[in-house]
Amino acid sequence: MTSIVRLDHYKQAKQSQYIKRHRNRLDAFIRARIPRDWSHELLRLTSEFQRQCENDQELVWDYVEFRELVLLYVTEHVAKDIFAELKEQFWFDERWLTLDAIGERCLSFMIIGEKGAATGF
Repeated sequence: MTSIVRLDHYKQAKQSQYIKRHRNRLDAFIRARIPRDWSHELLRLTSEFQRQCENDQELVWDYVEFRELVLLYVTEHVAKDIFAELKEQFWFDERWLTLDAIGERCLSFMIIGEKGAATGF
């Protein structure tokens, strides 16, 4: 009765356990649903971002800002659909993985590839 349960530690431990248990299944599910033509969209986003920087007369462009733009695009156009499909899987528990986490994972697979995204989540 005198012990205090730290909710954030509990949730983090449960999330880690869930990811450890389902990492291979999650990664295979995500990889199979990443569009094969994503590189064309990345080039288009890059061009638009650089053009906007030129229009704003910026001397350099910020990588962090660009990554956030790409992540937003990936989350809205790829991860949202994957997340909806994941919700239909009996093994998926959305308490432990958010749409943002799925978007980050998609972006890792798209940019770095399978080997670079191995550490994931």
